[in-house]
Amino acid sequence: MALQSYVNKDYALGVPGDMVNPGEGQNVFTPVNPIADGDVNVGSFVFPGADPYTMASNSATVDTSGSDTYAVAATPSSGDPVTGNVTVANDGLDVSLQSTVGAINKTDSTNTSANGTLTIPVGADFEGTVTLGGKTIATVTSGSVSPGSDLTATGTNSTVTVSKTEYSGTDIVITFSVAWTAQGTGTAVMGFVVRVQMYPNYLLNSPGTLTVPSGSALSVAVRGDFYAISKTEATIGQKVFASTTDGSISTGAASGSVPGSVETDFTVKRGGAAGELIVIGNQ
Repeated sequence: MALQSYVNKDYALGVPGDMVNPGEGQNVFTPVNPIADGDVNVGSFVFPGADPYTMASNSATVDTSGSDTYAVAATPSSGDPVTGNVTVANDGLDVSLQSTVGAINKTDSTNTSANGTLTIPVGADFEGTVTLGGKTIATVTSGSVSPGSDLTATGTNSTVTVSKTEYSGTDIVITFSVAWTAQGTGTAVMGFVVRVQMYPNYLLNSPGTLTVPSGSALSVAVRGDFYAISKTEATIGQKVFASTTDGSISTGAASGSVPGSVETDFTVKRGGAAGELIVIGNQ
């Protein structure tokens, strides 16, 4: 059995998840006590779980869906250009490719990347330039292809990088890769997990823990002042951000951004160094 290993000289200011003002009417909670959808850390933020009303999780559902359209043109030194678009889309599960300028072949893809080839019919004796996303990716002269100096086109959600451009005598064949760069939008925060001494710990030989096992009821506050730990240095007045991966806390400027986190309506009421106890609240 775990035994006490140290003694504090002074009372601790608090423990992550503690209410600063535990009096009646000082804090507001969710209408129901949601069930932990997976293990949940006390003193962190939670997001709607599998059932968005009755379950809560430290990780958010992040919507990375979207699309980008890149203009493509094969422009001969004389005559009419062959023009169209390549559309890169993501439904959250897979990156897809579509073309209005020629045949496109996706060789492989995931939810963050794709590889493919684009074949543009230009006919015999083509000489001219090939552009993608406003970048000149190749120049064809006497059947020989010279690559451009900038082979990467950037959209709102993705980047397309050309690795090779060839001329077969009748077709321009572009080999390229796509990286889906959008971080997506995380599900809105449900609330902050409050420490209450009612969570079961059935392992009698284990030390105390701030991790609530999956399936346990949680006390989730939507308003109040609470003790917490931030991964970043916190100063009074900063906004509080919640990690969409584990609900952990970072701080930053209002209307700013923290990679992998979403902004909450909590602010820093008492500052401290990274890893030190601070006070956050939205009263």
